[in-house]
Amino acid sequence: MNKHDEEIAEIRALILERERAALEREKRAEARALERERAALEREKDAETRALEREKARALKREKERALEKEREEKERALEKEREEKERALEKEREEKYQKEKEIREKKIDVAIEKAFSGISNLKYETAGIGESNGKFSEEYFHNSLQNSMSFAGIEFDLIDRGLRRSKKRPDGGKIQGEYDVIMYNGNSIALIEIKYRAQKTHVNKLIDVSINNFKILFPEYANYTFYLGIASLSFEEGTIEEAINRGVGILRPMGESVEIVDAHVRPY
Repeated sequence: MNKHDEEIAEIRALILERERAALEREKRAEARALERERAALEREKDAETRALEREKARALKREKERALEKEREEKERALEKEREEKERALEKEREEKYQKEKEIREKKIDVAIEKAFSGISNLKYETAGIGESNGKFSEEYFHNSLQNSMSFAGIEFDLIDRGLRRSKKRPDGGKIQGEYDVIMYNGNSIALIEIKYRAQKTHVNKLIDVSINNFKILFPEYANYTFYLGIASLSFEEGTIEEAINRGVGILRPMGESVEIVDAHVRPY
């Protein structure tokens, strides 16, 4: 090979080397482009995966929240039902307790009268008649006073009733009964006044714990009214006035020729 051919061969080799280098650069550029594209696809895939996971988590959270809300509502319904059942049971228990105490007191009175006056056959009936007369006198006395004033606990009333009685059958076959000595009304308030010849603590407690609830059941048109309570009597057993004051029940009692009404402490029920 002569010198000219060698130079041509060198030039050809140089050109081929350059072409090979260019091809290598092109291949590396394509590889980098492919790698970037692959990385972008991976990032997009990861973003979609994370978005799906977030959506799944939100859906799971919403499902849990709905389940918790449903559980809460069911618990509230169960608690409300339990509360209503307890209230009915307590009301029934209080009524039964009051009736038992009343029966025991009446039996004790009858036994005491029979024992003390066993030799006088008619005295028991005469005594009962006196008690009934005293009761009627007390009702007439306090009713007339309230009818004249038509006010109680600083509230003016429009209507007054006396000796209101009503019975209502329960779903279980029993009865709810109520007897109210004096009732005063206006557009949104009711005054219930219990009248006794000789008042006791049990009369105060029964007025609060039994009479109001029974009144609302027996006269549902007044269920949303505000109630004010009073106990009227010619005499009070020891501790009865204190019990009434502590529980927000007004006191009505004779004072000379008029009726004294102690009602500054009366609270609404």
